[in-house]
Amino acid sequence: MMDLYLTSLLEELGFKPRDSTDVDLLNVASAAISTEGFLGFYNTFAKHYSESLSNLKYEEFANRTNRATLPLESEKETSFYNAAYGLQHYLTFTKVLNDNFFIDTSDDYNVYNIVDYGCGQGIATIALLDFIAKQKKHNIHLNIHLIEPSAISINNAAYLITLFAFKHSISINISTHTYKLANINLNLHPFADMTLHLMSYILDVKEIQKDIPFLAKNIINEAQPQILIATCPKYPRAYEGFNKLFKALFANGQPNIIENDIPHYSYRITKGVYQKEVAKTISMILAF
Repeated sequence: MMDLYLTSLLEELGFKPRDSTDVDLLNVASAAISTEGFLGFYNTFAKHYSESLSNLKYEEFANRTNRATLPLESEKETSFYNAAYGLQHYLTFTKVLNDNFFIDTSDDYNVYNIVDYGCGQGIATIALLDFIAKQKKHNIHLNIHLIEPSAISINNAAYLITLFAFKHSISINISTHTYKLANINLNLHPFADMTLHLMSYILDVKEIQKDIPFLAKNIINEAQPQILIATCPKYPRAYEGFNKLFKALFANGQPNIIENDIPHYSYRITKGVYQKEVAKTISMILAF
């Protein structure tokens, strides 16, 4: 049974009872979070797709979403996305946090602004919550801003982030912004100790790259210390996006783009099998 306090938090975010097949799948996956964390969440979707031939096919998903670059429109598409890409996104962001990011682990109380751009279902923020929990940082509050044009994705993101924050006893509040990045007008906490900008698997998308000058202007105008963390698959378009963002933020210099090969065992949805994979990714951390 879901904790009453957690239930009240979800009600405040506007969540209603879920009753469709793919939403039931999300509920089962969500229940796994409390005991198995993100891996249990991911495995629920992978198992579902490995056992049923009637699920959404890759070709159908790729054609409708232009290979996951257009906003998702149904629970069926969000379920497919979790099974096909969720684990790689999570492992990639976790890797860059573990290798390159540090937080104040003292007993001092800290407030962070978190801005998750093109957040999808919130995987980058979930990875951050897991990272904070592993650092045993307890006196912290996160003002989380989720930006995502897909209403169904951002609703799932707020729901899942609330579950993970509750699991780790991390204090949060969530603001959702269902619009494109070019229309951003955030009201960030002016006295936060730090603002973290999360960009997970978005900078290789052409439509996102068009908005980079506007994004950079907003980031530069923020007063408090800031850190930007970006990850992407190792694609030529991703390098292009990273370089465009860096040049929009800094007048001189070159970005330090980190390349990583991340081995993992996952369900290969295009082949219908579990196998060992190596995710070839790039990442970038910028401090202001």
